[in-house]
Amino acid sequence: MASVLLVATRYDTTTRRLYRWAKNLESTLSKSGHTVGALYGPGANSASLSGVSATAFVIFFGHGGPDRFIGQRGRFSLGSGPTLVDTTSVSLLQGSHVYAVCCQAGIQLGPAYARVYPSASFLAYQAPFGFSLPNAADFETIVNQSAIDFVAGRSTRAIHGDLQKAWRALADSFMNGARQNKKGAFLAGYAASTNALFVSLNP
Repeated sequence: MASVLLVATRYDTTTRRLYRWAKNLESTLSKSGHTVGALYGPGANSASLSGVSATAFVIFFGHGGPDRFIGQRGRFSLGSGPTLVDTTSVSLLQGSHVYAVCCQAGIQLGPAYARVYPSASFLAYQAPFGFSLPNAADFETIVNQSAIDFVAGRSTRAIHGDLQKAWRALADSFMNGARQNKKGAFLAGYAASTNALFVSLNP
């Protein structure tokens, strides 16, 4: 069994939905016997993260940028929000295998992490991570199953390939298949297709 840290912000429509995914994942992993810690909402900040002992896996749900994870926004936060981890502070992740369910972190943050921890995997996206609010459950299923496989020890290269296939299949279902008449089908298909193209793995 593995030790896992789930980190999820919760302050806008997107992060509130991703927080639900994190909570559902926490329940599944705990029932499977894994040791799961969590930093949610106000706890998703760099000070809290620095106080957590190293875990085998860190899974982040929230907003990100090319060079950082964005922490919990407060009422008086400036700009897009406070930095949780960036290219200068990757040591906060302590060599854990990382899965980033956020936008763009695969561009700079993933490679920066791989340079410091070349034996640790960093699974992320090199473009905005997309999902459809009316069809969020379909996207959650893919994300959380890949996270379960990640923690269970499946090869990250295999998971990367699994994600590409799953996102392409979901895109096709919304564009041409059984889901094409669902609300927001075109945008959902576009989001899934983009996820397939830009899911990334470092090193």
